[in-house]
Amino acid sequence: MNKLFLFLILLLSFLSIRCTEDTELPIYQLTLTKEIDIIGDTLLFKDIKCLTLHKNKLYFTNPVYDNIVILDKNLNLIKSFGKKGKGPNELFGIEQFAIDDTIIAVYNPSNSRINLFSTDGEIVSEESLSNSIMFHRQSQYCLTDGNIVGFSFFSEAPLSKYNIYTKEQALFGNPYYFPNMPPIGVTMRNIRYTGKNDVDFVVVANSLPYIEIYDKNSLEMIVQYDYSNIAQVQSFLQYDKNNPFKQDNMFRALCDGIYLTNSNLYISVYDMSVEGNPLCNQIIKFEIYPEIKPIAIYILPGMWFSTFCVSEEDGIIYAYNNLENTIGTYLIPKTSKNE
Repeated sequence: MNKLFLFLILLLSFLSIRCTEDTELPIYQLTLTKEIDIIGDTLLFKDIKCLTLHKNKLYFTNPVYDNIVILDKNLNLIKSFGKKGKGPNELFGIEQFAIDDTIIAVYNPSNSRINLFSTDGEIVSEESLSNSIMFHRQSQYCLTDGNIVGFSFFSEAPLSKYNIYTKEQALFGNPYYFPNMPPIGVTMRNIRYTGKNDVDFVVVANSLPYIEIYDKNSLEMIVQYDYSNIAQVQSFLQYDKNNPFKQDNMFRALCDGIYLTNSNLYISVYDMSVEGNPLCNQIIKFEIYPEIKPIAIYILPGMWFSTFCVSEEDGIIYAYNNLENTIGTYLIPKTSKNE
């Protein structure tokens, strides 16, 4: 038993990478180059989610109509699709979706199903969810070869790989434990945001400074990276420690969303440096390979941005400003692109 315990400790030490030295990253104040507050002349939007760039088109969910909107890279309307309702092939209460090549999978929680569309917005099929499956409606997930991979409620493991067609499910990942929290609080603090690249699943914790990489085939964790050494993250964690909630099931989220390319990861993190006035306007860029390394911090000119995506080719971040209800393009300085 002692040998097994020692082996597990050594294994976890091998998997976990933690930078013990404090990291000061270059900070870039981004410039707004274009913004819109209405699409075309008639299509309103508010509190949009899941802003995604795929094959030179922007996609996002629009809760005003419970549909998905497609824009070109200049923020011009191409198309909107999806009908609000609870009937066949209708959408209700949607927030997140995932794209794999030519297919969009929309988690439809109010209707307990997955709706599939082509990337041109045409209906493909509608698949019911197994009774045991409950994804988190606000948590980012990814789609690969007919499988949705993301955070799963009320399972013994926090992550699920669920085949839309066969209903087969594989659970993986290790839960985080919070001994002083009730079960529902522990479940919520285990929320993860999930993305994919060509070889791995990249997972980011919602309330803890952890990045995890899992092999796509084996679902084994390859590495866990602790980014609490970044000065801005340290500031948040110190504030959180000094200002605990009175209710034992409440907590502060550190990460508000992620965007993943084949070589880089972008994490939107909260800023508590202004007393009583939390900000969500900073994005940390990480290099993923050959090892995880923080590269830079981008500051968006505003207070609260809830969803974003990145065109590395064009050096642009697309982001939604909640307070202004605008979608904007923000220019990344050329000097920062290769850092």
